[in-house]
Amino acid sequence: MSPRSSVIGLVLSALIVHPISADESSQSAGPRGTSPDMTFCELFGLFQFGREGSVAGLAVGTTSWNIGNADLQWFESPASEHPFIVMNLYRLKDDRFEQIGQSWVKHGFFALDDTQCGGTCTFEPGHAFGPWLGMGCTDTYSPGLNGVQDGLGPRYEVNPWTGAWSHTGSHFDLGGPPHDGISHRLQVHDDDLDPVLNEGASYYVEGYYVILDDVNVMNSASWKPVNPQGAPGGLWTFEMTDRSVPPNIGFAVDAWSGASQAVFAQEIPPVEFVSPDGRCILTGKAIALSDQFWRYEYALLNIDMDRQVGSLTIPISAGALVRNVGFHAVRHHDEPVNEPGGALIDNGDWNESVGSVVCLSSGSGGRVVTWSTTSNPLRWGTAYSFRFEANVPPIPDASITIGHFKPGIPTHLTSSMLGPSLNPPDCDGNMIPDCQEIADMPSLDCDGNLILDACDANCDGIGPPDACVIADCPPGDVSCADCNENGIPDSCDLAVSSGDCNQNGIPDECEIDENGVAPGGPYFCESDCAADCNANGIPDECEIDENSPAPGGPFFCTANCALDCNENGLPDECEVPPIGVGDCNQNGVPDECDPDCDDDGLTDDCELPLCAGLLVGDMDCSGAVDLDDMPLFIDYLLAGTSSCSADLNHDLVVNGLDVPCFIDTVVSATPCP
Repeated sequence: MSPRSSVIGLVLSALIVHPISADESSQSAGPRGTSPDMTFCELFGLFQFGREGSVAGLAVGTTSWNIGNADLQWFESPASEHPFIVMNLYRLKDDRFEQIGQSWVKHGFFALDDTQCGGTCTFEPGHAFGPWLGMGCTDTYSPGLNGVQDGLGPRYEVNPWTGAWSHTGSHFDLGGPPHDGISHRLQVHDDDLDPVLNEGASYYVEGYYVILDDVNVMNSASWKPVNPQGAPGGLWTFEMTDRSVPPNIGFAVDAWSGASQAVFAQEIPPVEFVSPDGRCILTGKAIALSDQFWRYEYALLNIDMDRQVGSLTIPISAGALVRNVGFHAVRHHDEPVNEPGGALIDNGDWNESVGSVVCLSSGSGGRVVTWSTTSNPLRWGTAYSFRFEANVPPIPDASITIGHFKPGIPTHLTSSMLGPSLNPPDCDGNMIPDCQEIADMPSLDCDGNLILDACDANCDGIGPPDACVIADCPPGDVSCADCNENGIPDSCDLAVSSGDCNQNGIPDECEIDENGVAPGGPYFCESDCAADCNANGIPDECEIDENSPAPGGPFFCTANCALDCNENGLPDECEVPPIGVGDCNQNGVPDECDPDCDDDGLTDDCELPLCAGLLVGDMDCSGAVDLDDMPLFIDYLLAGTSSCSADLNHDLVVNGLDVPCFIDTVVSATPCP
């Protein structure tokens, strides 16, 4: 690759790290006299290289850059002093951040020592390109090279904190089964990319280097947004910025806008080569819902914590109601153990525990929401996601705890982070926890949702909450029913948002067939539905003038009513194409309402086209007015029968006045004026 121009701004941007704290981003290995520091120069070209069933195998290109003042070791396997590269894919959907794909570890070899980021490439005495990445030097692995399966090994073999790895007994040493199209590559399921299933989702690809002598891990990862294009079962392509556009330095979880972050580590900030272990980052968000609940979303990323994570515990008020607890873990390619010789592992979900709903006063204790595993630890370079809903608002400094998976001291780490309040809900502000009031007097919670009736949704502010009004509504009583199933009694809908054009106490949307295609849906009628012949979402009876004598009434339209020229109770537009069939002259009026001066049942406008080119007076449809037309003309004349063809002077009567016109037309072939 030809070098790009050197820009000081690019160097500065590469030094910007994870936005947690100034201390965290400037971690040190002690004296910075000789400190190699790898960051990203480029992240580019996410491609699909294989497929097995519903899983695609991907890889992305990475360019490393040594911005430190000492050379980085880049020795080839079986030597352990080389970089370890992993590739990850994430999805942000409905404010939920999840990892949906990961690769095995690319084992680096032979530094090319280019200058893609500009500047110069120099070495310490005795060092050269190949086994060393010099100061200011760059090294590129193309997507194809990062996807070469023979160079990918399992993550569990690498200690992310120390960078230690041993060839002896490793995947490379022992070999394995033959590769298929996705083996060891960044694997992602079609369902996680399918645009039909993931409307509005955003995607992010991440590269991350673990290097034995790298002084700053937090700038050794980078990410970019990608836009998947394709369909399940086929070839996925990914739109992303050109490789010349610098990536975002740090981890992809930073893309979660508005989320809070906290570091978990035995020492904060962890100091490379000094602290006992690395760190995890918890990122989280609280989203207010419409029913006095909050949705809590978390993503826990293990950056380089070798002891791994086996539990996450979030404290919550004893009086809080918790629902919709969930968990998501990316599949780790069925690696057998969590470290060489370590515990057997699988891809099982973590167990969820909330405990019983017990009402305690504000100062007497609380509960926790916990996820834990004995077989699927959160390992390095991986994020698991956790979620729940609770009827307590967030506070910025909840004390959240993670538990180590590997034995040792300490067993747990705690950090201050956004989480649910520990104060029991007191929605009426009377200094008594709601659950205590309900425990003392259960009648204060008619629907048993642990929310005082006085604080529950009550659309009209009268009587019990909406949920109880609906639950206790007698069959057939439209005043308290909830025909559109929105949790609001129909009577309140009618007072605020729903129409009732026929004044029967039922919202209009509940009278149109639930399968109706009219705009303005959804609709909710399942039987005995109102007719809506023109599929406009308005019952036909509400489109006909209230004074109409048509059968089928009463009608209810008072202004801007639909035309009903034949007074049959159907809007005219339902009797002409494309709905009806009776509009031969295509004027939007049913044929039976159009003029038919000879009362032959055929609209006047449509008679002449039956005899192509017929002039008035052409009684036999021959195309000319001549003596052959005389007999029929005389028949109409003597009978006095009205006929458009025989009414040559257009006065709507066939009589002697038409005779001169007939004769003139026969003689001159000119229609009577």
